[in-house]
Amino acid sequence: MRRVILSFSTILAIFASLLLFMMMIITVSDIASRTFTGRSLPGAHEISEQLVVALIFLGMALAFYRKEHVALTVFTRIIPVLPRTVIICFGHVILLFLVLWMVKVTAETAWLSFARGEYRF
Repeated sequence: MRRVILSFSTILAIFASLLLFMMMIITVSDIASRTFTGRSLPGAHEISEQLVVALIFLGMALAFYRKEHVALTVFTRIIPVLPRTVIICFGHVILLFLVLWMVKVTAETAWLSFARGEYRF
């Protein structure tokens, strides 16, 4: 199971890297367009905003797997192993429900925006 999780999170991180490269190309192209024509590329700013969100969430899985995310261990360091494990597992369950809730709310909002024909939030 660990191999599957590592493989999947690595694929997501590679995809995030490709999106970062795409964002760099869009930004440089937008700057070049403004420099030479005086006009921005249509949608470049909006695409970059969405790519930042995708980069954060796609890279989160690998960082979490490698334990490279930001963690505050001030209190958990002094707690014995068994209660610490229970607290960490409970925190993961809360985080799972929070992320699922965020996905649900975001998907509903995106669908409503699409149905209304909105193109900018």
